[in-house]
Amino acid sequence: MIFVLLIPLFISLLILFLLSIKQPTIFSTTNKVQPFVSVLIAMRNEESNIIACLESLAQQSYSNFEVWVGDDDSNDHSFQLVEEFCARHAQFHVVNIEQDTNLKGKVNVLNQLTKKAQGECFLLTDADIQVNPYWVESMVSVWDERIGVVQGTTWVEKGTWFDIVQSIDWLFSQRMIKYLSDKKIPVTAWGNNLLISKKAYQEVGTYENIPFSVTEDFSLFHAIVQKGWSFRQVFETTSLAFTQAMPTMAELLAQRKRWTQGAKELKWWLKGLLFLHFLYYLVLPISLFLLPIPTICFAFIKWVLQSVVVIRDAFRLGQKYIIWDLFLYEIFQVVYSLLFLCYLCLPISVIWKGRKYN
Repeated sequence: MIFVLLIPLFISLLILFLLSIKQPTIFSTTNKVQPFVSVLIAMRNEESNIIACLESLAQQSYSNFEVWVGDDDSNDHSFQLVEEFCARHAQFHVVNIEQDTNLKGKVNVLNQLTKKAQGECFLLTDADIQVNPYWVESMVSVWDERIGVVQGTTWVEKGTWFDIVQSIDWLFSQRMIKYLSDKKIPVTAWGNNLLISKKAYQEVGTYENIPFSVTEDFSLFHAIVQKGWSFRQVFETTSLAFTQAMPTMAELLAQRKRWTQGAKELKWWLKGLLFLHFLYYLVLPISLFLLPIPTICFAFIKWVLQSVVVIRDAFRLGQKYIIWDLFLYEIFQVVYSLLFLCYLCLPISVIWKGRKYN
């Protein structure tokens, strides 16, 4: 029993040790030309965010691109605001999206936008995102015709303690995925900071040929990789997209439940690693009660290694945390893991942008 309880501790220590000694790969610039790029944004009731997103795109160092915004039946002033913005910027376009019986939500929006886009590659981001001024240039610079997917880095803006723990969680998760990506092991993609080759997208048959999923970025990524296209993950300041944290625990749990739909399609050993990482925080209080001294020692070593990874990588991205943030994150993960386990057991449908998905 005690041995079983300690297994997740050993696994976590091993993963953290590997991450702490392995610096993320830096890709040299492979693209010497400036291909025409189409930035695609799905929008639904984003009047408080969309203009800031478009302003950040209007300030890009890269000039050879267009922006297409698809309005997915918004009932606020999103469309009018974007329409006014587009009237002042010739590169920007907005369209009303027709509802499709086969494709739903964001998938339907992106599918229709790709038909209008003229770029050699598509840059996908969200309406509540603001990007680095060198974002387009950074993503395109490491792309060539052999690469199907380039994944950027997303930074969760800090404010409250709840924002901070989500920010650390995002960074640490992306760092683990980056470690595997550098070893050519495909894991996942996040659609708020993603470059897709137009040829790769067409080769998989577009979204119309991919089974519908509430994790459309995950499904598209794996469909492209399965066709033999290579992929890269950029872990640089210039590739940053900035997003907001989930404001409440209920919304965070709902977001993560949606993400688990994609995780179900991972390889068995990746699902096993995710499960052990999750199990670590569930087991920790039990192990602390049964074996307090060994558990404290292992947990402290794990926390130190994890802190080294997080602080170093945040610094690499021009960001920072304090020690208290990292200590708070560990406490939060114990509580969150228990709540998430309970949430998964509830018969609650996935809610995404105000729509229910069974």
